[in-house]
Amino acid sequence: MRNLFSWWKTGEDKPRFSDQTNQAELKQHLLWHESKIYERKRKSVLWSVVLGYGIFYIGRLTLSVAKAPMVDSGILDTTQLGIIGSLLFYTYAFGKLTNGFLSDRANIAKFMSTGLGVSAVMNLFFGFTSVFWIFGVLWAINGWFQSMGSAPAVVSVTQWFSSKERGTYYGIWAASHNIGEGLTFIGTASIVALFGWQAGFIVPGVICFIVAIILFFSLKDRPETYGLPNVLEYKGEVSTKKKTKKSIKDFQLDVLKSPIVIKIGLSATFLYTVRYA
Repeated sequence: MRNLFSWWKTGEDKPRFSDQTNQAELKQHLLWHESKIYERKRKSVLWSVVLGYGIFYIGRLTLSVAKAPMVDSGILDTTQLGIIGSLLFYTYAFGKLTNGFLSDRANIAKFMSTGLGVSAVMNLFFGFTSVFWIFGVLWAINGWFQSMGSAPAVVSVTQWFSSKERGTYYGIWAASHNIGEGLTFIGTASIVALFGWQAGFIVPGVICFIVAIILFFSLKDRPETYGLPNVLEYKGEVSTKKKTKKSIKDFQLDVLKSPIVIKIGLSATFLYTVRYA
């Protein structure tokens, strides 16, 4: 487990390209080269979090689409489906809390692709069993690794897009789950109708696994690990205020103690109760 956490850990900062010389002409060329690399990686990060999180939803909602044919075939009853579904949501909720903390310290490319890859495997296994308790275990594990989608995506957006840009790019990313839901309720539903409920887990599982591999290469670690400046510096938004010496842990504790965050959390609880009723 320690080796896994070490592998997930964000890389070390590298010296900036433009700091490697004091010659004005060469330095200007390196700054231009630095900007080209930055913009290319920003584009890669943006489409990756949109595509990636949309596909996360495909791996999460397969059971919702396959419920009716599973009941009709006598595989599960409605009570059992309710238990299995609730297991995912509880592990997902706890996982979002813990994996959110880990995301602040993680290489997002490795972390998010791992979550989608394991979710893919759980969907594949789900299509090859008919035992209630195995369904429950697989879906609980799926919930945990599904929680490695949203927090890493948000962290990646904040790492690569400045405070003045985040509203726009966060909004673009936020549409990804609607894309995933649409693909599920049209694509997965069609697969289930044509080939049966098992295919409704196996085919999405294969798709999720392929996309997980793509994310491993298309998502990026922090800019500083590539010899690039922090995004605020890159966009000329560096604060003139005295820099704080707080650690990531201190900031995370401040967030947990914030009354606003607590209110938003309670509001989201009731919102999702209505949404999934």
